[in-house]
Amino acid sequence: MNTFSFSSLRSSLLAMALAAPITLTGCIILGNDSGGTCTYEGTTYEVGDSFPASDGCNGCGCSEGGHVFCTLKACGPVTCDDNGVIGDEAAPGPEGTNNCEPVCYCTAEGERVCTAPDCEEVCEYEGQTYPDGASFPSADGCNTCTCTADGSVACTEMACECNPESEWHRDYVSEDPAQCEVIDYNCPENTEAFGNACGCGCEQSAECQETYDCMPPSDCNVEEIQAQCPYSQIVY
Repeated sequence: MNTFSFSSLRSSLLAMALAAPITLTGCIILGNDSGGTCTYEGTTYEVGDSFPASDGCNGCGCSEGGHVFCTLKACGPVTCDDNGVIGDEAAPGPEGTNNCEPVCYCTAEGERVCTAPDCEEVCEYEGQTYPDGASFPSADGCNTCTCTADGSVACTEMACECNPESEWHRDYVSEDPAQCEVIDYNCPENTEAFGNACGCGCEQSAECQETYDCMPPSDCNVEEIQAQCPYSQIVY
């Protein structure tokens, strides 16, 4: 009668038990039954049988004289059962997740392990870096660009209407698109570079108002508005 596969355990422990039953290392003798059988947890075993211990992780055996001996390996409960599977390889992430999501798995010892997100910023556009698949506004203010896996930036090519005289939120450095391709300029803080069919220059945030009325009793922080919206008009 053999209810647990511990062939190596059985052979080694039986030999040790016969040679020195009192000085077994890493084992404990739990009981002594008369005759050639052992009783453990209400079950009777024949001499030479091996079976699982009641803790669920150690192994026991039945030796001559009815002795039950068990290993004393430290046992820890496996508690990591969410967002992972028991095993030594990372489980795939949920369907539809991108490569910026960490992947977690659970080891046989119950330890939760997560891989680092594989999310590199691969595209550079107008001084900003973007990850693969990200979409962002084109510098012309009306088209949309996308970062591709090879690091290139693909933009839509819709025709954009422009009128430097009416674009209060922009400061045109040049109104010659050909010249814009060769000139180098820096935009003030809180503004971004743009380019369109009318030329190129710097523009402030679309959240800025064209005019700020800071006349009393208005409580305006004029310096802050000037810093955030340098092309807006402030009345105070």
